[in-house]
Amino acid sequence: MLRTHALTHMRGFDPERELESAVMAVRSGAQLVRRFRYDPGASHIKADGSTATDVDIASEETIRQVLSARHPDHGIVGEECPPTSGSAPEYLWYVDPLDGTRVYAAGQDNCCVAVTLTREGLPLLAAVAVPFTGELYTAVRDRPSLLNGRQIQVSPAHPLPPAEFLLYYDRPEPVLASLLSAGAKGELGRLTMLPGSFILSACRVARGSYDLFLAVKRNSGPLMPWDLAPATLMLSGAGGVLQDLEGRALGGMIPAREALAGDGVMVTDLTAQFGPRVRDPKPFMSWARREEAVFARLAGLIRGQQACCVIGVSGAGGGIGKSSFARELASLLGETDCHIIRLDDYLIPRGERDARNISAHDPAASDLQRAARDILQLRNGKSCSKPVYDHALGRATAEESIEPARYYLLDGVHALDPELRPLVDCGIYLEASPSARARRIRRDVEEKGVTETYARAAYQRLEGEYLKHLAPLKGKADLVLRIDSKFSLQWGEENPGVSL
Repeated sequence: MLRTHALTHMRGFDPERELESAVMAVRSGAQLVRRFRYDPGASHIKADGSTATDVDIASEETIRQVLSARHPDHGIVGEECPPTSGSAPEYLWYVDPLDGTRVYAAGQDNCCVAVTLTREGLPLLAAVAVPFTGELYTAVRDRPSLLNGRQIQVSPAHPLPPAEFLLYYDRPEPVLASLLSAGAKGELGRLTMLPGSFILSACRVARGSYDLFLAVKRNSGPLMPWDLAPATLMLSGAGGVLQDLEGRALGGMIPAREALAGDGVMVTDLTAQFGPRVRDPKPFMSWARREEAVFARLAGLIRGQQACCVIGVSGAGGGIGKSSFARELASLLGETDCHIIRLDDYLIPRGERDARNISAHDPAASDLQRAARDILQLRNGKSCSKPVYDHALGRATAEESIEPARYYLLDGVHALDPELRPLVDCGIYLEASPSARARRIRRDVEEKGVTETYARAAYQRLEGEYLKHLAPLKGKADLVLRIDSKFSLQWGEENPGVSL
């Protein structure tokens, strides 16, 4: 079952002690980064296209030693090493042991070391050390941000043309040419292209050295929580904002491919003027970013669990966004660390279901015993072979191998069935409103090409099946999330811990 602070001892948040730990940690990492400036060791390109060196790994190990010694009950999530959990799962440290690795490996100094403490997905404090300048940035939520102990402030709002505009753009393309052209024409003020650390560039805006900073990542991996969380804390404590190019605030815990920092008025002006030209038309984790408070808190709770965590996502079938929810949650936990197991693959052949007059909502319609055997095998650190169901043919037509991972996400209406529930560490039930459940009528008409009369009749039949087989599973969930017809999520009052 999910371990939460309502079920375990929770020490009160002591910002002075935790900030002291953060400062000690980043200083230890920065010292190591300085020591090996001209000998960063071997480097390699990671799966997301970013670079890592021996110094990145050594810095993270050093930081982890500091944090683990002072806070053995806290979990740690870092850019380079596997996550660890503690006895207080609501507290997690996010570590960026060397932000700006590529320029560091090239002998340049636009880099930094950063740590952030979060509680249930909410950034609480951060420290950022700049190895080669002696700068130490600190931020505590709802307090002023500091540089070497002195309060800092973003530049006050003024028209865009005189602005000092910092730009990081990771792929040459027409949009970049448009921005550079605007800068050359004086529409943006003075434009500076600066590769290297995203966090340090955000801190420079927070201290007023630049008016605005735009980061766009199209070619390499997105900005991650260890990048965004310290940046948003520093900017907020300096009177600034960190937003996406649709004008939404970035809370720091959901990956993003675009981020704009500066005074709120100037950020709004720049977004209105250039946002439509610059932002990616392809949605990236759009639901998670729109509902960041829920997704971030949920991911924080899951990351605080012990290794090999099985997450079950149940609720009404068809049209409520259950699979989309599972997909975005898996992306948030890390696609290389989380495997989605779709329980639809365990459906028995459609012909057999029709002969027995049972719908997919009936547990008897799926081979849940085999699913349980497969999940148990994965929990034991062994790979398994599972079926792949072809919905067009109405039967399983192939097998696929699932390798061991840290997280397994069971996506299916029966994820909390008694056959599977003992194997699930975190049971999530999406409680859809009647209007949300009725969305399947429109979905079936648009996607399956059936008539509205047929779709409504099918909905009425499945609604009865839902009330009989699926609604009772709510009582077996660790967490209940309510979803309405607009796909807004609400943290159920049944859930342990403080409400959002």
